[in-house]
Amino acid sequence: MSTSTTNAKARSECRQRQHILRCRVNSEEKALIEEYAQNRGITVSSLLRLAALGCPCEAKGKRLPTHEQKLLSQLIGQLGKVGSNINQIARSANTYGQVETQVLHQHLKHLSISLNHVMGLLG
Repeated sequence: MSTSTTNAKARSECRQRQHILRCRVNSEEKALIEEYAQNRGITVSSLLRLAALGCPCEAKGKRLPTHEQKLLSQLIGQLGKVGSNINQIARSANTYGQVETQVLHQHLKHLSISLNHVMGLLG
C-alpha cells in the first residue's frame, strides 16, 4: 500500500463526523440552499448540520472564497506567469544584450505594483 493511500485512509478514519445523512430536495430548493450557504461562507453540509441543530448558520473559521476572491486569485496567478516571462526575457537580454533591460525592469516594477494592489484587495 502506498504512502499516499495510507495517509488518505488515516485522515478519513480520523474524521469526527463519520455518518452521512441524505435528504431529497427539488432543483429550486437545492439552488436556494447552495446560495444561502455560499452567502454565509460555509459549505452546504455545514449549513444543514447547523440548521438542524438550531445553531447560527454563520462561518466559524476561514470563509470559503467568494466569486470575486476566486477571480482575484486567478488574476494573481496570471500576473505571476507574466512576471516570470518578463524575468526570462530580462535574463536573456542580460546574457545576449539584445533587449533594453531598463524597459523590462520598469515593466517588471509596474507588474509588481499591480500584483501587490490585487493582493491588498484580497485582504
